[in-house]
Amino acid sequence: MKIIALHIKQNTANDTKLRGMVVQFERLIGELNSKDLPAATVGFINKEIEQVNRTEKSGN
Repeated sequence: MKIIALHIKQNTANDTKLRGMVVQFERLIGELNSKDLPAATVGFINKEIEQVNRTEKSGN
């Protein structure tokens, strides 16, 4: 089971500080995906990312 990607709108990603944080988060997810994490841990992380992705889609 893999950790899902974070989806950020293009206009939000233009913020330099935010973009740096997103890049750092993506690197962390890449590192975590290279590890053999328990399914419960991956599931928890995915739920949190899904919540952020839903918020990003709704614009809230």
